[in-house]
Parts: sequence; C-alpha cells; structure tokens
Amino acid sequence: MHTITYHTAYDHQLTATQHHAIRALLDEAFADEFSDEDNDHASGGVRVIAMDGALIVGHAVLVARTITIAGTACTVGYVEGVAVVPARQGQGIGAQIMRQITDMAQRDFDIAMLSTGKFDFYAKFGWQRFAGESFVDDHGTIIRTAAEDEGLMLLTPLSHLNQPGVQWVCDWRTGEVW
Repeated sequence: MHTITYHTAYDHQLTATQHHAIRALLDEAFADEFSDEDNDHASGGVRVIAMDGALIVGHAVLVARTITIAGTACTVGYVEGVAVVPARQGQGIGAQIMRQITDMAQRDFDIAMLSTGKFDFYAKFGWQRFAGESFVDDHGTIIRTAAEDEGLMLLTPLSHLNQPGVQWVCDWRTGEVW
C-alpha cells in the first residue's frame, strides 16, 4: 500500500480510464446498485478523488443544483457519489474525502445538501438532518416527496431555512430526484 493522496478534479480534467475507474469503484461500493442515472447525477461538478498510487480508492463529487427554497431559486451544492472501495473502508479515506467536500461546500455555496442513510457519518462534519418539506418540480407540477425528507441532510449557516413547513423544491431528473 502507498500513502493515500487526495486530488480535486473536474470531469474534463479526467481521462476516460479515470472515469471508468470511478464508475467501477461506485458500482463496487454500492454493490452494483449504482444506476446509470446515479452516475449522471455524479457528473459535472468538482470531484475529490482518493488515490493509492495509481489506484482510485475513494470518491465524492459536489455538483451545483437549483433548489427552490421557500419560493426563492437557490444554487445549492449537492453531494453525490460518496464511496470508498469496500476493501479500504474504515481507514479514514471517506472521512478525509468528506472533510474536503465539506470545506468546498462551505466555501462555494451558502447551502449544501446530500441524501443518505448514514446520518452519523455526515453529522461528524457538521451536516444536519433536514427539517423542511421536500418536493419535486415535475415539468411544472409540484409533487410532495415526503419519503425523501428522512434521508436529506443540509450544511448551511442559514438555519432559518431548515425549519418545519419550509418547502424545498428540486428540479426533475431521471432516477432519484433527491
């Protein structure tokens, strides 16, 4: 094993081989439940990539999404594709990736979000459970996505927005909307 190094990169800075290696890592880490739509959602932002020598062993990406919060459209940093190759989990790689993603989110966005079932992991980095009400704008029709509320987390100093009754509306996208 080599020393783990961490790099940030945009999609256009990665080679096709690196893109394929990231997708393979995500497929392995999510036990082949990482869909093509999930992969699309994890594109277009700034990535944090953990490397062991030339091998990609961890990944997360921060993408910009438009979320309408209490009637105001906001650009939100949305975290996607957080994963560490299973053989390397529990070694602090994911924690270091999330420290870097969290730092970028706080620097570049007033609000950041993610969807997860691993709340304790993200809470260590200052992420808070979502208290509002989530919706999706399905081509002009606003649909409540109450089942998604439980899995959403926020990173924002604007605590008045993370309150019961405050509506958060994301744009429609294929696959998981949140």
